[in-house]
Amino acid sequence: MIDPILCIAASLSIQSPFTSKAHSNQDAMAARRPLESDHGDPFTLLNAYDEWVQIKGERGNNSRKWCRRRGLEEQRFYEMSKLVKQFNNLLTDYGLVKKRAPNASELTSYGRQQKHRDRKKLRTLKRQHQGTRRRRKFLRLEDEDVEASDAEDNDNPESNIADLEFKLSNDLNQLQESANVTRSFTLGDINLLKVILCSGLYPQLAIADECNSYRKDMDQVFHTKAKPFVLLHPTGVFATNPDVLEPPTADDESNTKDVFSHKHQLLAFVSLLETTKPYLVNTLRVPALQTMLLYSHSIDTNTDYTRVVADDWIEFKFQTGDDAQYMISSVVQLRDSWQKLLNMRLNDTTGSSVDKEPVNVALLQLERQLADKLVRFLESHIKYTMRKLAGAELQHLHIGPTEETDTDNFFVLQSKDSKPHPTKGGTQVNSYLTIASLQENEKSKLGLYSSVLREHWTCPKCNEPMIVTMVERLEHQSQCNQC
Repeated sequence: MIDPILCIAASLSIQSPFTSKAHSNQDAMAARRPLESDHGDPFTLLNAYDEWVQIKGERGNNSRKWCRRRGLEEQRFYEMSKLVKQFNNLLTDYGLVKKRAPNASELTSYGRQQKHRDRKKLRTLKRQHQGTRRRRKFLRLEDEDVEASDAEDNDNPESNIADLEFKLSNDLNQLQESANVTRSFTLGDINLLKVILCSGLYPQLAIADECNSYRKDMDQVFHTKAKPFVLLHPTGVFATNPDVLEPPTADDESNTKDVFSHKHQLLAFVSLLETTKPYLVNTLRVPALQTMLLYSHSIDTNTDYTRVVADDWIEFKFQTGDDAQYMISSVVQLRDSWQKLLNMRLNDTTGSSVDKEPVNVALLQLERQLADKLVRFLESHIKYTMRKLAGAELQHLHIGPTEETDTDNFFVLQSKDSKPHPTKGGTQVNSYLTIASLQENEKSKLGLYSSVLREHWTCPKCNEPMIVTMVERLEHQSQCNQC
């Protein structure tokens, strides 16, 4: 996962590789269509970079001509390669990534001679380029567009210098292998990539407007937590393919409001561009419930857990309390394991040698377990509804603090670690989770007793049967993970 993540991070850190004609020339758009991904703009950039790497490794192919036909700027790909190498070196220096073994071709005498010839040629080209003026560019008119001539493009010394620098500083065989691995990604791998990207993008998420099904493709409206009524940027992949953003519908295929489904989505975006209208730039679609539960700074529930509010702006409703308890229990385990793994990784790199780093078996085992749990969590098919809370609802969202009585202590002080929340009310389980703090829209049959209802449960890790409340269950799972 490290290679595609670094490539996407590099592509989002530089100027867009798309030229001015990329979204107006029909031939360029048609040639670039196989590279477009319906998962979002970052994956389209990753596909374009991987295909460019394959073209660079094939003899006889002109990568500059390939880029020009698709409305891409090759210089941006060179910049991406440099950034990827810098990111990789930083991670290697701090011991977060193992140092890669040198390629077999570099160890042979022919490989070393080829490197020496390329370096000598690079020095010659740089001397020649410094002593000459910039050549006059000859333009030609093709299909109502102005392009540089092929002869001038092939003799461009700046392009030749960039090409040689790229070949000297990168191993094309390793880059092609990484590109082939990216091409074979499954849907689970792609969802895992999305979750990793959201760890850096959160809270930059947007939810679709409830009336989008009645709007035209270019008029789709989204809402962020800070700014409502934003649009998709016309150059984004979703602007030309908005069908993948359609909300799930009910059985009658007409109702899109309050539909229980596991296919609800949010849009993660890199930046918000405001011109005549506000636009979301570099967007990707992510699973709504899993993303919000993993990264929300506050998660609040009602007494029977069928209603969950994340970060005081998106509300989720579940069909049964068991479904909600399963998702909350899973996300608490994942966030604890993630934090534990991060601490272990940082402690493991402190004072260790980069070249002779000892293999931490426990660390590798925890990484595999976390990856497997994340994949299962992302593939869960628990159905729920999703909506954005209105501003007026936030004023009466929580029950608020209550007077401390013997009865209240019995309900909220169910375990040694939990405590009543000082402002929201309910029971604060950890730094981000508070249960039974939401106002009830519909009165539960058990009322306040729902939060302390004990049920039979068997721990999946230690196989110990017990009768516990939800809070006690979360605490036991947290203790099992630390063992």
